[in-house]
This record gives sequence, C-alpha cells and structure tokens, in this order.
Amino acid sequence: SFFSHENNGALVSDQNYVNGKLDGISLSYDPVTGTLLQRFNYQAGQFHGLLEIFFPSDGSPSYTGEYLRGLRDGLHTTWRNPGVVLIEETYLEDQLDGPWRIYRNDGGLSQEGEYTENLKIGTWVRYNAAGLLISRTAYQAGFRHGVAEYVDPAGNVSLRERYRDGFADGLWESFTN
Repeated sequence: SFFSHENNGALVSDQNYVNGKLDGISLSYDPVTGTLLQRFNYQAGQFHGLLEIFFPSDGSPSYTGEYLRGLRDGLHTTWRNPGVVLIEETYLEDQLDGPWRIYRNDGGLSQEGEYTENLKIGTWVRYNAAGLLISRTAYQAGFRHGVAEYVDPAGNVSLRERYRDGFADGLWESFTN
C-alpha cells in the first residue's frame, strides 16, 4: 500500500500497487474533512469493478459505474446533486447497450430509451416538467424508423411523422384538437 498525507498529517490517498501498476482498491479523501471522495477498483492498472465518486458536501454518490478490464460495463449513474439523479446509462464493453434515462433538475424523468452497440433502438420517449408525455419516436439501428408522435398538453397526438432509415417516409399528419 502507498499512503499519501498532507503536511498536517491528513490522509489524502490510499493506493495499492502490484508490479508498478495500481491494483485493488484506491481511495482518495478530502484533506480537510477526511471525507471519502473517490473509491476506484483497479486490476493491473485498469479500472475493474465498481468506480465511485462522492459529493464532498455529504459523502453521497455523484457517480458510480462498473468497469471490466478498463471498459465501462454495466450500469453507470451520475447525480446532479446529492440524491438527485442526472443520468443512468448501461454499457457493454464500453458501448452504450441497454436502458438509458436522463432526469430533470427536480428528479423527474425527462427522456428514456434503449441502446444496442451505441445505437438507439426501440421507442424513445420524452416527458415535460409535469411528467406528461411529449413525444415517442421509434428507432432502428440508430435511425428514426417507423412512427414519431408528438403530444399536446392534453395528451392528444398533435403530429405524427413516419420515417425509414432516418429519412421522412410516408404520410405525415397534423391534428388539431
């Protein structure tokens, strides 16, 4: 283990090395308060396992993510403020692959969808500040493909668009309610 201290003796880091490379849990602390700021897992100098960064104000998570041999792999979450999630994204071998969500300042869901191999797929949905549906758009292989619908504040479809491989294709309809 390698320990690093401030001049006042406060511990600021605790790291393990094997053959000159970080290996195991690496910890970083605030030199004034002693609060844990970061906890990283390494294997042979690469991130491997859970990586965590904490808000200095209260020690709650500001970022967590899973790594496998240096690549993002699994759920990664970033918080806007203590207790308020900003984004959740899922990775497989360093590519977006799985559910993806972004949240508003108040914590309400703003947009959600899914990725496979860094490409949008399936239905992506957006919500307004009240949590009501704004739009839903179909994706295939990263392109708009199928129907995109936009919804008015009353929940009625106000516009329907059709796409094929990212290009407008077919009848577009506008509705007044």
